[in-house]
Amino acid sequence: MKTCKVKIDNLLSSQDKMKLWSWSYDQAKIYNQVLQYAKEVNFDYKQMHLVGKNYRNELDMSSPAKMSQNTVIRLINNWKGFLSLRKTDDTARAPSRFASTWNFQPLIIDYNSGSGFKIKEGKLELRADYKSFLSIQLPDYAIEQLEAVDGSIVEIKFHICDGDFYLYLTLKDEVN
Repeated sequence: MKTCKVKIDNLLSSQDKMKLWSWSYDQAKIYNQVLQYAKEVNFDYKQMHLVGKNYRNELDMSSPAKMSQNTVIRLINNWKGFLSLRKTDDTARAPSRFASTWNFQPLIIDYNSGSGFKIKEGKLELRADYKSFLSIQLPDYAIEQLEAVDGSIVEIKFHICDGDFYLYLTLKDEVN
C-alpha cells in the first residue's frame, strides 16, 4: 500500500472546512457514546456497532455513515488492544473518552462501491445516499499517482496538522 498526502487547506472553502469540523464533532460524540455504553452496560462488539449506528440516526448527524462505522471500528480495535495488553501489563488502561469534542478527529472512509467516495474528472467526491457532499479538486501529482494504480484507492483520511487540513489517499500497490 502507498499513501499520497495532499494539503487541501487552500482547496477547501470555509463552508467545506466547517463541514469537516462538524463531521469530526459527530465522530467524537459517537465515539464517546459507544465507549460509555461499553463501560456501563454491555461489552459486545456487535452491540457496539448498533449503538453507534442508532445514535447517529437518532441525532440525524450529517456525517457519512461509513465514517461513523469506521469510528466504531477504531474504538473496538482500541478495546481489543487494551484487553490483549492487560493480560501481560497490569498498568494498561482502557480507552478514554475524548475530553473535548472540538479537537479534530481523523475522518476515515474506506472504499465502498455503494457510497463513500468517488474520483471523477480529477475531483474527489464524498458521497452519501448517492449525493455529493463535498468535492475537492485534486492536484496534478495526486492524479498522477492515482493513474499509476488505475485509480484504486483503499481509503481516504482527513487530518489536521498545525491548523492545515490534509487528505491522505491510501492507494493499492501499483498495477503490473
